[in-house]
Amino acid sequence: GAEALGRAWLAAGDTGKAREFVSLAMRQGAPSPAPSVLAAMARVHVAMDNFRAAGLLLRRAFAEPVCHEYAALADFLDASGELARWRDVAAEYGLPARGVHELQLAIFALHEKRGRVREALALIAAEPSLVSDADEFRAADGGVERVDCARVRRAAVKAGEFDDGVKLLERLVSLHSPDAAAEAETLQAAWAMRRGDEEGRLLHAVHAAELRPASWEFARHAAEIRLARNEASEARAVLGRFLAVSQSPSERESAFELWEKAGAAMAR
Repeated sequence: GAEALGRAWLAAGDTGKAREFVSLAMRQGAPSPAPSVLAAMARVHVAMDNFRAAGLLLRRAFAEPVCHEYAALADFLDASGELARWRDVAAEYGLPARGVHELQLAIFALHEKRGRVREALALIAAEPSLVSDADEFRAADGGVERVDCARVRRAAVKAGEFDDGVKLLERLVSLHSPDAAAEAETLQAAWAMRRGDEEGRLLHAVHAAELRPASWEFARHAAEIRLARNEASEARAVLGRFLAVSQSPSERESAFELWEKAGAAMAR
């Protein structure tokens, strides 16, 4: 529809065409356009540095209880230089507790996208409740992608923020986040590899696989390190623990392929 075309043109950088199609979507939805259409028009105005109009449109969108346009709100706050005031803005918009939670998730994603990983990690450190368990699904998070310990770890690795990432994950361990310990070990393994500490890398990778034996990512990592060190028997031990608990056919197939590779190495 017109809204989708408007968003596509905006992504392509043509604000004129974007405004044309989103305006059509606004007219089609008159007198009460959907929150997504209002947010799309707010994004157009943000791209044109018309922050006053964007703010008014977003207030109108969030007047609807069904509105989940938190990514648009976070982008608006960032572009207008108001991101530090997000709590005040949440209060001004009358966001409920769940809405505040979703806005924080959107701000984390924004920092992550912009390469501001230190700020993203600081947000989680201030609000550890933003982190979900790896297997938890929160339908109430609407369109905002949840944050789990794996996402924290991957962001830290990508930006090279190992120290802050480890400290945060260790704090989450102390708060009994069930996935934090294994993710902290995996981050430590990546940090050790960056430093050229192969013994430390092995130690942390194996510990991560022991903490989460059903994780193919962790089992494969530890087994491949073992194989690279000509420790095929130990690699098979890692794979055996994984195969004893895994329920994923595709992951089990991959594990058996690595198992056979270790067996061939042992036969040489």
